[in-house]
Amino acid sequence: MLLAGILGAAIWAGTIYATGYEFGLMAWGIGLLVGGAALVSVGDAANASTGVLAVIVTLVSITLGKAMIVEIYVQEYMAESEMFDIDGEISRIETDVDYLVTFIADEIVWEYQTAGKPLKWPGGEEPEEFDSPDVYPDDVWMEAEDVWSGMDADEQETFRTETIERMRMGHEAGMALVGIGGRIAGFIGSFGLLDILFYLLAMGSAYKMGSGNGE
Repeated sequence: MLLAGILGAAIWAGTIYATGYEFGLMAWGIGLLVGGAALVSVGDAANASTGVLAVIVTLVSITLGKAMIVEIYVQEYMAESEMFDIDGEISRIETDVDYLVTFIADEIVWEYQTAGKPLKWPGGEEPEEFDSPDVYPDDVWMEAEDVWSGMDADEQETFRTETIERMRMGHEAGMALVGIGGRIAGFIGSFGLLDILFYLLAMGSAYKMGSGNGE
């Protein structure tokens, strides 16, 4: 019966993924599949209890199918979205010294802001992206360059390595948070009014077959 439930979940997810639609007949079919498996496994001993068990397995099967399709969509989105691609950023850190120094400048900006020191941004306002020397106040950038120049070759390489590692850790944490949020939102959003009908169809067919009343 459990195998039938797993198969039903796979059928549910696979059909939705292939067509983009949920079909009420699928719920009915999964109920028949699980209920039939219950009937085959117990034979003449089928009763109300086996019918209820078939209903439970069916509900879990359909819900699992919904979770599976959400997982597929989340994985596809995360694989295709540019926001999760940091290879270009890492490559730039490895080859562009000015870009690497912006991470030092970011720390100096934070220190200024924490200390309440004024920042004279080019253009009069804080930029949206901090990825080049010209977006920082002159004094901040000069200080960042002094910090970088004050490092020896080993220290510079260590800073580069640590910056890449922090970026990777932040990327992984961001992916985890987005993934969790996407899964929760996607799963909740997968339920609608028609699901009441789907579940009732599945429950009815599962109980009827599983209890032996559908023979």
